[in-house]
Amino acid sequence: GYEDAEFRVSRHPGFWPYAKSVLDIEKDDFTRREWNLDSIELPEAREDEPFLRRLRTSLSRDQITNDVKERVIHSYGKGFRDLFRMRHGIAAGAPDLIVYPESENDVCLTLRAAAERDIVLIPFGGGSNIAGCVERMDARRMCVSLDMRRMRRVLAVDRRSCTAQIEAGVFGPDL
Repeated sequence: GYEDAEFRVSRHPGFWPYAKSVLDIEKDDFTRREWNLDSIELPEAREDEPFLRRLRTSLSRDQITNDVKERVIHSYGKGFRDLFRMRHGIAAGAPDLIVYPESENDVCLTLRAAAERDIVLIPFGGGSNIAGCVERMDARRMCVSLDMRRMRRVLAVDRRSCTAQIEAGVFGPDL
């Protein structure tokens, strides 16, 4: 969605009664909570030093981060369930590390290193999380969010067959 778009409940009087019935919520006196990075319950980031050493041999410093804000951003998506958890300070699904590949070689290096160290990799595209695919399911193993946003190039276009080869990080509106 667009950042400047908003939903006004006052224009949809049936929405809240419907949402309450579907979500099995009884009360409706919720106070609006302002999002604050300091209020998020973030688990301690796990580090696997051999994995990090392997990444650092080929990736630049700005391609690897365990910055708190980035971990929070990559915890969940933009769906109602995800935003509700964030508004309530819940980020139990936060990855331990975020990697920003810039090429197919970067992706392959990260995949191989993760496989060798039994590390969970979660691809992160637009971050909508419509199907729940950016959520961490295994809290026992180190988890890495593989953010594809730096891979946004159109590599080839075949006009005859109307197909194209495009990197995984391109957003639909940009395409």
